[in-house]
Amino acid sequence: MVFNECSLIESVINTLDQARKAENACDRAIRQPLTDAIGLNESYFAASQELQTHLQAAFREICLLAEKLGVPQGLSTFQRDFEKAFGTSELEPCLEEGRAFSPALTVLEVFFNSLQLISGHTHTTANQAFEHILRSTPKMFEDLFEPPTNEAEVRNAVLKVAQFAFPDIQREAVIPVH
Repeated sequence: MVFNECSLIESVINTLDQARKAENACDRAIRQPLTDAIGLNESYFAASQELQTHLQAAFREICLLAEKLGVPQGLSTFQRDFEKAFGTSELEPCLEEGRAFSPALTVLEVFFNSLQLISGHTHTTANQAFEHILRSTPKMFEDLFEPPTNEAEVRNAVLKVAQFAFPDIQREAVIPVH
């Protein structure tokens, strides 16, 4: 089967989404009450097998994408990191999010995100861009502006930066009058 870069990127995105769903299913299975240990083991085993399948498929697709993009430099490091993370195959607790996560899935996502940037095929939505601007507000004041003394200065600075991403942004929302 021959893939062009765009369809291969879409395929990786879908496979990573399926892996993330399987990871969540593993996390849910771990959190089930221990009233039925056999049922818990079966549901965790099934979700874990599905996760492993999607991780391996995503790994193959990402390696193929790296070759198609002509970026073999980081491929050996990526393969080593993935094999190490995949070898543990256990979910690790994530204290920030309060759930378990797959280290192998994290390795895949990080390398894939860099390949997406190299290829220019990113799927950043306007909401994601705006969220990034809002999350970057403290850094913005460190690098570009004087520390704010009031809320209006924060609002003006965010507006100024948001105008780069959204040229048609308005200071105030226009409410139509009927």
